[in-house]
Amino acid sequence: MKLLLREAVRVALIAFGAALLIAPAGSGSGEPQQKDEQRKDPPRVRKSVKVFGPYDLEAGGLMQVPGGRVPMTFPDRSWVLSYSTEVVDPEGRPLQNDLHCHTILWTWFTEEWRNRGFDGVPFRGLLSDGYTTGFRVPEGFGIFCDKDEPLSLLLAFNNRTPGVVRASYRVTVEYVLDSELTHPLTPLYGTLESVVTPHLYMVKPGTDVRERKFSFPYDGTIHAMAVHIHPYGKSIEMINDSRGETVWKAVGKKNGSGVLENMPFYVDAKGYSFRADETYRLRVTYENPTDKEQDAMAGVIVLFSTKDGKMPRPTTPPPAGGVEDSQELHIHHHGG
Repeated sequence: MKLLLREAVRVALIAFGAALLIAPAGSGSGEPQQKDEQRKDPPRVRKSVKVFGPYDLEAGGLMQVPGGRVPMTFPDRSWVLSYSTEVVDPEGRPLQNDLHCHTILWTWFTEEWRNRGFDGVPFRGLLSDGYTTGFRVPEGFGIFCDKDEPLSLLLAFNNRTPGVVRASYRVTVEYVLDSELTHPLTPLYGTLESVVTPHLYMVKPGTDVRERKFSFPYDGTIHAMAVHIHPYGKSIEMINDSRGETVWKAVGKKNGSGVLENMPFYVDAKGYSFRADETYRLRVTYENPTDKEQDAMAGVIVLFSTKDGKMPRPTTPPPAGGVEDSQELHIHHHGG
């Protein structure tokens, strides 16, 4: 009997070992199996670095580069993953970040949106400034750009020094080719919301708090946000008044001398859903420690997805009488 039992155990072990040898890799792990033909290396992240300039920045002025918009294209169908900018001198050395007013890489407006002004108008693109010099979209998302599609690069400086400064913008874009994707990406669209329109205003010495209510003219889900602000900005908060909750509050980080260094940004793959029937509010706080008025801008770029993956169309009527298109930014002089 013992011999029979030993033989049975030996046969069972041999059978079990054979089963292990012929079982597919990963069997029994609970992980979904992937077909061999789907196992590809991730797409190569490509980098495009371009320098625009140098330009002579007039003292005490906000200046957009000559020509207003610089075209930027991709050699093939691509998805932008990150965008960053830096102000440099003619030798390529970084200059102080407060010379960097803002840059926007975007598609221009269509006639369907032109009578709505600037806020709420959707585009494909990204924004940077001296305190948010760039950021990356969440994994699984991207900003689609067709082959040879001209995007507009809007570059604006702000020279607060008493003399002329010679400076350039160094722009870095990371992207992947659509043909190399192993999995589809979810397209992101952007929009800008400012606390004041036109966007440039002045803050008096002391604390300046401003608010503006707005509504998105379409539905979507927010996945990334960054702020645009000037040197004495303290915080920007987006509030959903309809739900009675703060969507996001960005509070600036200062150095040991109390000078603004950078602002945080918001990235969330799950996202925050918004609807056209909701009311939102921007609350912006500036703290001006000087004895003069100082220039200010304050707003957020919102990157969002849509339910059908397409560029949104307006679902709410435009303002009565429309809004004058005031997007072109030239030279503005300011005190302080």
